[in-house]
Amino acid sequence: MKIPRQFLVKDSKENLHPCPACGFNTLEEICGSFEICRICGWENDPVQLFQLDYRGGANSSSMIEWQQELICDHPADQKAWGEWLRASDWRPINAVDVAKGPAMKERYVADALNAPSESVSC
Repeated sequence: MKIPRQFLVKDSKENLHPCPACGFNTLEEICGSFEICRICGWENDPVQLFQLDYRGGANSSSMIEWQQELICDHPADQKAWGEWLRASDWRPINAVDVAKGPAMKERYVADALNAPSESVSC
């Protein structure tokens, strides 16, 4: 997968959050911001985050399909890509995650309610 040049522009990597698709810390906001990952190009669509097999949102592929293609270029055990670090607790989606889709949404919403206002997660 060729990475578009605009996603390779370097900027501050402090206080960045992991992309849900690739796990690299590239996002200024978490969940639902429609921010585009600088590594994999995933647009952070909340519908696709909680419906992992959904196609037709902000991204042409589902989260599952996107990750399957992405893993070829960035294997799950890859810790960094250039200066971009992958979140240590990130892992690819598995069958259990797909089955727990609604429960994952509840967990993210609960985390958001308990997070400080300047670093809201979803």
